[in-house]
Amino acid sequence: LADQSGTNPYVVFVPNYLLWHPSYKGKVSKETVLDFYCAMIDIIREQYPDDNIVMLPQTFGAGTYEGDDVFFFREIEQLKNDRHIVVVPDVYSSDIQQTIIASSRLVIGARYHSVVFALNQNVPFVALNYEHKICGLLTALHKEDCMVDIMNAFESEQTIDRALKKVRDLLASVRKDDEAYRQASDEARRCILQLRDLLMSRKAAGKD
Repeated sequence: LADQSGTNPYVVFVPNYLLWHPSYKGKVSKETVLDFYCAMIDIIREQYPDDNIVMLPQTFGAGTYEGDDVFFFREIEQLKNDRHIVVVPDVYSSDIQQTIIASSRLVIGARYHSVVFALNQNVPFVALNYEHKICGLLTALHKEDCMVDIMNAFESEQTIDRALKKVRDLLASVRKDDEAYRQASDEARRCILQLRDLLMSRKAAGKD
């Protein structure tokens, strides 16, 4: 990443092709989704004119456009023709992805794990909610104010504009949240301990 982006500060951007999802498939065109994310890059550039925009793939191994983020990201990169866009190869583990996110200015993510990683690293984020997972996570942490709901964003030009306006507004206001970071860490620790206790009890009962 350092070789590609130099020493510039950077924003991590994780779009989602969406058309694999039943809520969008056959209802929204690929061109509409591409235009939406290209407009979002323009908004990022307004707020951070000199930053690199690092696109971080989080799905890989399928060998298809729908299954591998990197193909979609490269098409966005070509459309924008912006030398400060960096598409990270889809070969890095979650630990390395979190290291990349930890050094970023903020994360704009339409993938669940991009939001989880931002929370885990206490990095400001804008979450693009396309289904229940992201919404459920942020509701549990009382972080709905960092979310842009895009479940119905493509119904009309007006709904697209409203979603993009909310992204623009949030980019100007999101900050680190130490309390949400602590709450998420405590909940993860509680779940790990609960799983440990369950496995130990099953082992003691001779079930495993």
